[in-house]
Amino acid sequence: MKITPHSSVWQIGRLFTQKKMYNWVQTTFYSSSSHPRNLNSKVYVSMSNDIFENLALEDWIYEHSDFKNNTVLLLWRNRPTVVIGRHQNPWQECDVRKIYQNGVNLARRKSGGGTVYHDLGNLNFSFLSSKDMYNREKNLKFIVEVLRRQWDVNVEVNERDDILLNNRYKISGTAAKLGRTAAYHHCTLLVDTDIQMMENVLHSRLPGLQSSATQSVRSGVLNLRDVEPTISYQSLIEAFSKQYIEQNGEGKADTRKIIKVNPWEESEFPGITEIKQALQEWTWIFGKTPKFCIERTFHRSPSSTDFTINMTIHRGFITDIHLKLSKNSKDIPVSKISDALKGLPYWHSSTGPVIKQLGKEHGDCDTLWIFNCLSELF
Repeated sequence: MKITPHSSVWQIGRLFTQKKMYNWVQTTFYSSSSHPRNLNSKVYVSMSNDIFENLALEDWIYEHSDFKNNTVLLLWRNRPTVVIGRHQNPWQECDVRKIYQNGVNLARRKSGGGTVYHDLGNLNFSFLSSKDMYNREKNLKFIVEVLRRQWDVNVEVNERDDILLNNRYKISGTAAKLGRTAAYHHCTLLVDTDIQMMENVLHSRLPGLQSSATQSVRSGVLNLRDVEPTISYQSLIEAFSKQYIEQNGEGKADTRKIIKVNPWEESEFPGITEIKQALQEWTWIFGKTPKFCIERTFHRSPSSTDFTINMTIHRGFITDIHLKLSKNSKDIPVSKISDALKGLPYWHSSTGPVIKQLGKEHGDCDTLWIFNCLSELF
């Protein structure tokens, strides 16, 4: 499939506050007048391409740093990964089965916002600071100014706090986490991402899904290298690192404050392995999904039979399931199927063997059609 600048994919979505409220909060609580002139600012460049290690590193810095007069810019990138927001439904945001078939990771982060696709062509920024120094607008302006000055590209921040290229294409989306005393704002930057893979995995394969979870908003995207081929990951790292230290220090770039870090080093970041393991747990990635339902009706010709499935999934488990046939048949064990699936994780490796075994036990063509319908939902 040929990808053009007009391609649309899922990127960072809905903000949890209206723009007016956001501006009021920024003005009231996070005014720049409270910022010290000379901060002990550092840039950390992660040497890992593992999403779980990088999310763990971000969380470790957030939890263990004293941000009274310190700020940190963490720069990182990952192997192919779909990253959903804290309050999202992975089955609603992406094709979960296709993700794993293509060797793509799936992760849930601790901030809100929508779903993004990461790969080695995407640069991630995490701006970590005290809560009173949190300033999303300043961070985004910093990114835009560096891109304009270094590469003369036409970029701007829109009213949704996305960065747009040529007034049209989204190249960056934003999310944040604000705690009691600390905060972070992180965002993406599309440099040379595989747009085709992004489009392949960032759509749901489940019609009939009903959920109250935060949904992403569809946006047209474009890579920076499509308009400026000289841009590279390394050149971006150097430009942003240098400017961040100059801007938040004494007006000069102290290269000692640009530090390469290995998030797998337990001796450097005590407890980080435990954070990483928690982020990889099924109970976090899938079990934190808000309760949702799937209702789907299949029609079979020429018998004109309708088969309706109504399922409720809570914390990643099938808590209720109702199967209904428009034409009753003693040969189709509807209640047996419901009983066998109820209580299982909503996961193809858990439901697949059960459906397959029931199919062997009841092998007539009508029943096999029922099991084929069920297989489409897992």
